[in-house]
Amino acid sequence: MQASSESGFPAPLWDYACALYARPDVRALCLDWQLRHAADIPLVLALCWQAARARTVPEAGGLDRLRRALAPWRASTVLRLRTLRRRLKPLSPPDSRSARLRAAVARAELCAERVQLDYLALALPAGRGTGDPASAMRRGVETYLELLGVGARERAREADRLADVMIRNSGFRIQGGG
Repeated sequence: MQASSESGFPAPLWDYACALYARPDVRALCLDWQLRHAADIPLVLALCWQAARARTVPEAGGLDRLRRALAPWRASTVLRLRTLRRRLKPLSPPDSRSARLRAAVARAELCAERVQLDYLALALPAGRGTGDPASAMRRGVETYLELLGVGARERAREADRLADVMIRNSGFRIQGGG
């Protein structure tokens, strides 16, 4: 049975993102991108989900619209919670009240990312993609990196790197979920 979001609709993107991110090489790559490129990892995972389901991956204009639509939520909620969680880390010895507070902030950050994924699940195009999912994933990731201002050579290398990790870990077997 699919997990459901608090809004009551099925959450296949959330399930996909959690399963994929739980893999150590995916998590490491995502965190690297988050630090080096300020990448929005829920958006990256949503692009991978779209490609894995053989759905249309947005072009540059559509990705930019999604980024702009998510920006207020991301800035006011996700990034503020992440900053607070990171600031609490050196102040949080194990088994302390501050460690429990940090864990609660981490849970709130995860909930905020889930809200973002719920929005993306509704906002992404419903149409069938053309071509193979691996190419769609690489194209979507490379387009996203371009929007982040990553140079052409690094963009191609990083798109291949991320797509290879995602392909190896997802197998593009997820076809259901909407």
